[in-house]
Amino acid sequence: MKADVIIVGGGPAGIITALTAKSVYPEKSVCLIKEIGDSVIPCAIPYMMHTMSNPDQNKMGNQPLENAGIEIVVGKVASLDTKAHTIILESGEVFSYERLVLATGTESVTLPIPGVDKEGIFTIRKSLPLMTALREEAKKAKNVVIIGGDFIGAVFADELSQVSGMQIHLMVIIHIRQQGPR
Repeated sequence: MKADVIIVGGGPAGIITALTAKSVYPEKSVCLIKEIGDSVIPCAIPYMMHTMSNPDQNKMGNQPLENAGIEIVVGKVASLDTKAHTIILESGEVFSYERLVLATGTESVTLPIPGVDKEGIFTIRKSLPLMTALREEAKKAKNVVIIGGDFIGAVFADELSQVSGMQIHLMVIIHIRQQGPR
């Protein structure tokens, strides 16, 4: 497949980039490639735990992209050749482009802690099905440990504190590097 503009990344930056490209250059074909089919609005993920009555309220829909005539492809980029202007997905599909924007966002860090892969341990992901499953499991929990005292971790703790009978433990990891003399 060939597109004038390909954006890799289905988060807010990718979506805004695709919509902007299409509005500025309506004659150009624009394609957005994203890994997650049903994704969520990242900054509202913690509110899916309690404030939102239904996790679907945080679904980042495709309607604005579809209305603008932007093609949406769900898949993971396996390789990129900037000289040949091609992208190959893990599925084997090949895409060629005139212009490319990489708007892949961030991925949660999984700490190298023994047991982190066990049942009942969750990493925050931007997937509606995964976050819905986390919500359901969290509601059953009596004790929750949140590792990470940044904004997302603090709001998760606040959201889960609304659940009756749940003990919340927020762990903040501080790494201090020794600096040499100035």
